[in-house]
Amino acid sequence: MFDNGWASVYSEAFPLFQKYGMIGSVSIIPSLITESEYMNYAEVCELYIQGWDILNHCYFHKENMYDQPEQQLLEFNRGREWMKRNYLVKCADVAVIPYGEPLSN
Repeated sequence: MFDNGWASVYSEAFPLFQKYGMIGSVSIIPSLITESEYMNYAEVCELYIQGWDILNHCYFHKENMYDQPEQQLLEFNRGREWMKRNYLVKCADVAVIPYGEPLSN
């Protein structure tokens, strides 16, 4: 499981996984898909075609959203809609919480 869709997942991990016949999962942030340190759309699609699970890490990956659950759900929905429009449908409904932390009692 790889977090955030970093470019190194494609350049470093993907070749190793291919070498050993493995697939992985990666959570992507659609608003960052064009930034240089993140995988681009073609790279994400290559992983998807090779059987990797591409997961919804919400559209903007904002911090401190635990007190704003409705807003966080809107971000997940926006990410899901982006994924569906861009043919990454298999795991578009699988959400990975940004900045995950333990729940307090």
